[in-house]
Amino acid sequence: TVLGTISSAAGGTGGTKFLYVNGSGSTTITNLAPGGGTVSLSMIGSGTLTLSGTLTHNGIVALSNGTVNLTGAWNRPAVANGGFFIDATNGAEIAVLNILPGSSAVWNGNGNSGIYVGGTINDAANLMGTVNQSGGAVQIDWNLMIGRDQANTATNYGFYNMTGGTLRHFNANRFRVGQGGGGPGSAFLMYVSGISTVSIAGTGLAMNDNASAVGQGNPSCLYVSGNGYISNQVAGVGLAIGGHGGTNVATVAGSGVILLQNGGVG
Repeated sequence: TVLGTISSAAGGTGGTKFLYVNGSGSTTITNLAPGGGTVSLSMIGSGTLTLSGTLTHNGIVALSNGTVNLTGAWNRPAVANGGFFIDATNGAEIAVLNILPGSSAVWNGNGNSGIYVGGTINDAANLMGTVNQSGGAVQIDWNLMIGRDQANTATNYGFYNMTGGTLRHFNANRFRVGQGGGGPGSAFLMYVSGISTVSIAGTGLAMNDNASAVGQGNPSCLYVSGNGYISNQVAGVGLAIGGHGGTNVATVAGSGVILLQNGGVG
């Protein structure tokens, strides 16, 4: 199925619109234009949704099943509560977001904007998600969070696997591998390899660091290898490992680099 431009403007009047993609087939949306209202996408089928073209989006993209391929230019205006939420129910197939070469995803908003893996805007339990970034340019001015927000005993899993492209996180918001922890079987991972560059210009990168979830941390892993490169762009910004519990491992292997200029590891 190939769809043209999706817009929230209906007969000249904007509103809140929801588009649900179901089934096991393939769907392509070539453009998104919010018009005067809000458009949100929900991937509930086991198939594949491809987002291409110019994607000006002011709602959320919720992946509770299947695979979403980003090949176009995704832009988030300066409004709250919007981003990618990759979180299939535990026991089902893991929801997957693929950020592909030539694509882009830019956030210029506030309030619950960004990428959330294995934890939703409603902080639900027993969720699993994976992001594969093999290319493209991602800029996030709010949150990149892997895991639930609050202390919990559920089983959640989140994985950001970066093998190419660039990722820039800026402003005073959260970049966390392992957020609020979880119960038995939970794990939160970020791998940076291939020709990949991560730039940190916010408050730093933290592993299991949520003051409201002290002692609730679960295994978190940051693994930098190949030509993977992580650096800070703000003096004093660093890497916090296991601020509030759990088993936390940061590994640099091969030609991988973590460069913290005037920053540190704590």
